[in-house]
Amino acid sequence: MTDTRVEHVPCLGCGCGCDDTAVTVRNGRIVEISPRCPVSRAWFGDGMVPWQVQRSGKPAELDEA
Repeated sequence: MTDTRVEHVPCLGCGCGCDDTAVTVRNGRIVEISPRCPVSRAWFGDGMVPWQVQRSGKPAELDEA
């Protein structure tokens, strides 16, 4: 398992537009974000794109969501 660290990743989680974020990826998933920020953590998630659009935890059409 090799970690890849990507520097200067923009985060738009709160609207501040931070561009000093570093993201560490392992096996195609985000495992660490620096600086530690709960908003950026929620914004990036684990880096995976969901296969299904959901609204309130239930499947939804894209227009509906």
